Amino acid sequence: MPEAVPELIWFALIFFTFALVWVTRRFVESLFNPIIALASKVPGLGGVISSALSTIEQAIVSALGDVEHGLDKLIGASWHRFAQLNEWLWSEFRKHVLLATALT
Repeated sequence: MPEAVPELIWFALIFFTFALVWVTRRFVESLFNPIIALASKVPGLGGVISSALSTIEQAIVSALGDVEHGLDKLIGASWHRFAQLNEWLWSEFRKHVLLATALT
């Protein structure tokens, strides 16, 4: 008999991790944007510093985006597994109802 609770725990864990990655990604973007804007105003070196910071920010956000994409796929797979469990549960319920009506 398949258990739905471990599937729900797995889904909750993936969803929580997805939320952490999303928040971290937005935090990095909001942290770097003012720093890049401020660094670009430095005379002479502003363009070099801001482009280096922009490259670092893009690399971090891209890596977090890749993690987010992978977690999104896992969430979808978890939902599909949960749907399969629900179909199995409904099938078992119908079988038991038919058996109960046959016995009465």
